[in-house]
Amino acid sequence: MIAIDVKMFAINSDTTLTENQKILLTNNEYEKIMNFFQECVDQSIVLNFFTYGESVDHDLTTYFASSIEKAEMFEQKFQDLTAEFSMRKFWNEFAIDVSISQREVDFDEGTLANSGAELVNTEQSKIWGYEYPL
Repeated sequence: MIAIDVKMFAINSDTTLTENQKILLTNNEYEKIMNFFQECVDQSIVLNFFTYGESVDHDLTTYFASSIEKAEMFEQKFQDLTAEFSMRKFWNEFAIDVSISQREVDFDEGTLANSGAELVNTEQSKIWGYEYPL
């Protein structure tokens, strides 16, 4: 299993990452974000689980893929600046920089299901565990 760590930093030192995330929570782009992640899950690029952590200067969201090839596909899709919508383009709009790294992890999907949270649930309009619109 491959963990895809997405570390997010506020670019503008006058704005905290939490303030930028509040913009996201009130932004009408949630359907595009939901569609992006649902497509990734439907195509088995990533599993429908994630973990999240935060520190003083950054947030860390970890997505999971079953292979290095799938992890690479996700990273490319996430960062595609030529696509109509990508998460990199979205975060750039809110002055959030993103770095992505991958690492191999030694656990199975069942273990992850018990330690992570559901990434997307279109029936309940949830992304990252948040229900939209707020």
